[in-house]
Amino acid sequence: MAKMKKTLRVHFCDFWGMNPAESPLYKMLNLKFNLSLDARNPHVVFFSCFSGQNVRYNGRSKKVLFLGEHWISPAYGADT
Repeated sequence: MAKMKKTLRVHFCDFWGMNPAESPLYKMLNLKFNLSLDARNPHVVFFSCFSGQNVRYNGRSKKVLFLGEHWISPAYGADT
């Protein structure tokens, strides 16, 4: 009997103009979960450093910062 995958509502924001369904992260998660793109009520928000839209989800969703390289927020001082 085939095991049913759990549904996971995800949202991607603050990225560099990528198509979420084409991202390697989405494809990898889709192997384990039944993914649904949901900007209104996501379980998990994947975000990067190119905007600040992710703050709308503070306290509402789990959030995962996704970066391609080392970065320190200006709020914590200069990256030296």
